[in-house]
Amino acid sequence: MKYIKPVFMALRKFIFGSLGIAVVVSIAVIAFAKDPMPVWKPVCVAVLVWLIIWILLLLMISSSMKKDEPLNEILAAKGYCDEWLQKHSEIYPNPDRSQKLRRADVLSFLGRYEEAKTILDSLSTLPMNDNQQFEYHNAQLDMLLTTAHYDEAAAYLDKCRKFMDIYSETNPMYGAVYACNAAVILALADDFDASEHYMKKAEQIFSTMKDHSLVMPKISRTMQLYALGFAEKAEAQEEETYKYIMNDPKLSEQWQKDHFLSVLGRAQSMLPEKRKEPQQ
Repeated sequence: MKYIKPVFMALRKFIFGSLGIAVVVSIAVIAFAKDPMPVWKPVCVAVLVWLIIWILLLLMISSSMKKDEPLNEILAAKGYCDEWLQKHSEIYPNPDRSQKLRRADVLSFLGRYEEAKTILDSLSTLPMNDNQQFEYHNAQLDMLLTTAHYDEAAAYLDKCRKFMDIYSETNPMYGAVYACNAAVILALADDFDASEHYMKKAEQIFSTMKDHSLVMPKISRTMQLYALGFAEKAEAQEEETYKYIMNDPKLSEQWQKDHFLSVLGRAQSMLPEKRKEPQQ
């Protein structure tokens, strides 16, 4: 799912940031020293500062993982469900932006779109870093697409596309879900070339993610074909995707199969002759 946080990017920023802090401290030690000192002393200070920062980071990560243990236990046993949401509210009674985005994603996953929209709307005027902006825009695109607001989805994609493309190029592993959404939205807008560009990008990225199921690009390909009006190809792709969901060892839990079968079940409604946007 798209709410997986871009941990690698954050870690990369932390590494360079911590190194910068260590260097600045070592320079300060040299600058304020009364007497000249051998080179090894400020180097030792820099290394010590860097190690202290990393120890603090590990303690924070350990604390965060322990805090999320009840959520992970529920997820492993039952998947995302009302119990998960209740526990999340107990653990995070005053959630920050990242936790609100996380909650909105799970609400959307469960089909509780009005509640998810309320959270997303509350975040729209708040400052966000690039990671949060990317997750926010992707959540909006996903929800508009899922609720069949296709024209709104196309307009929203047009508004955020430049930023999303740049972010995805820098962080391709996190752009895979966005590429799936963009491919389907552009197919619904009858832009074959652009849709195919994103579809191939999504398939290529997912093919490199050995620990991830390929179910998302397969479902997106099915939706794309239906949206473009290629009914026969879409039906064949739908059958292939159905078999993949039922047999993929990475989808070992029944709730996973049920969820993705439900998503796949929306594909036929994207045929031009069956398409119907909800009344405003």
